[in-house]
Amino acid sequence: AVKRHGNTCHSADTVYPYNIYPSKPSEDPRGDYIQIACRTDEDFANLAKAMGKPELAEDPRFASNELRFENRDALDEIIKEWTLAHDKTEANTILLKDCKVPAGAVMSIAELLKDPYLNRTIYRNVSDRVCGDMVIPTIPVRLSDSPMDVVVSAGEPEDGNDEVYKELLGLSDERIAELKAKGAI
Repeated sequence: AVKRHGNTCHSADTVYPYNIYPSKPSEDPRGDYIQIACRTDEDFANLAKAMGKPELAEDPRFASNELRFENRDALDEIIKEWTLAHDKTEANTILLKDCKVPAGAVMSIAELLKDPYLNRTIYRNVSDRVCGDMVIPTIPVRLSDSPMDVVVSAGEPEDGNDEVYKELLGLSDERIAELKAKGAI
C-alpha cells in the first residue's frame, strides 16, 4: 500500500520546506493557508530573512535540503508560527514579491472567481441552453500562434451527432433513421 504523506514532500531527495501552512484566520471557517516551496538553499535563506530569522539559514539542522527534511517537524513549527501572524495575501506578498520565495495563497473557489487577474485571463462568460449565463474557466495556457478560447458551452450530448453520422461515417438519412429506430444510436 502507498503511504500517505499529506501536503509535504516525502523524501529527502526532493525540496524542503515544501508544504501548505495555516495563515492568520479570516472569516472563512475552513481556514486560510499559504503554500511555500523552497527549491534551493538560497530560497530557504530568503524565507528565513522574510520571517525575520536570518540565522535559520546558518542553523546546522537546516543547512541543506536533506537536513531540512530530516528536521521538518521543527522547521514546520517555526514557519507555522510566522505564517499564523500574517494573512495569506500579506504572507504571499512578503514571500513571493519582496523576498523571491516561491509561495502562493491557497484560494477558495469564491476568491478565485473574484480574482481580477484570473477574470482578465482565465474566466469567460458563456451562455448555456440548460444552465443559462455562467462563468467558466478556460484553458490557462496562452500560445501566441495558437489562440485557444472557449466562447460557447459544451452543448448537449447529442449535439453534432448528425454531422458525425453523415459527414464522418457517410450514413444516409434512411440508415440513420433505421439505426435510431433500433435504438442503436
